[in-house]
Order: sequence, then C-alpha cells, then structure tokens
Amino acid sequence: MKLPELPLNDALMIEGLIPHRWPMVLLDTILSFDSHNICTGYTIPKDSIFLKNGSFTEAGILEHMAQSAAAYMGYSAFALNENPYIGFIGAIKKATIIRLPKVSERIETEVEILYNAMGMLMIKCETCLQEEIIASSEMKTVLQP
Repeated sequence: MKLPELPLNDALMIEGLIPHRWPMVLLDTILSFDSHNICTGYTIPKDSIFLKNGSFTEAGILEHMAQSAAAYMGYSAFALNENPYIGFIGAIKKATIIRLPKVSERIETEVEILYNAMGMLMIKCETCLQEEIIASSEMKTVLQP
C-alpha cells in the first residue's frame, strides 16, 4: 500500500492513523516522517475541550505530543500494511511548558524516537509556535499487547 503524501492534512486519514476520535483528536497535519522522527501540526480550535481562558492547556499540549507519537506509530503501521497500534502514556519526565498557545494559533511538534523496542517508545518532543519553542518533554509510551 502506498504511503500518503506529506504534508498530510486529511482529517479522516489522520484519524485512521491514531486511536483517537473527535473531540480528542489534537492533530490536523503530519508535516514530515522518517524512521526516527515525525513532525505534526495543530491549529487550536475555539471548541477544543483543552481550552481554559482562551489558551490551550498544559494537558492539551502534552496530549498533542503523545498523539504525535501515536501518529508516528500509526504511519509506521500503515507502511507495513498493519492496523494502528493503541498505546498509553507510561511516564512523562522533563516536561517544560513555557507558553500556552491561544485559540487560532498553530503549533508544530517534532517527535524524536529515542528508543523503540518490545512495545515501548521513549520519545523527546519539542512544540513550537512560529519557530519559538513553547514546550518540551520526554515521554515513555507503552503499546497495548
């Protein structure tokens, strides 16, 4: 099966790569993908369940990072003609939130895969707003057997 062309901004195709459904989908674009990285984008909508006082919350940013990792696994599975994997955040460490994006602002997240074996991913994430890093974290995610 042929991989979707990037950048990918087809909502149904993205939903097919991750285990989330509206209103929990926090990705609207896959910008780039390779064997150790994925870059995703998300424009903060006015009806997001992760808004507080007009800003996207810390929990929203961390969930967006985790969904970016899920998109990496889903895109990888698609390349192998497999179903997307279901995973869970196992641990978050070194999470730093510098600034919260507002409604209509666009964030982009770069996920680097540090470790991927035996159903566990260790990832490093950086979220930017107009090339300014506004959040970073390291996470462990665990895939459902």
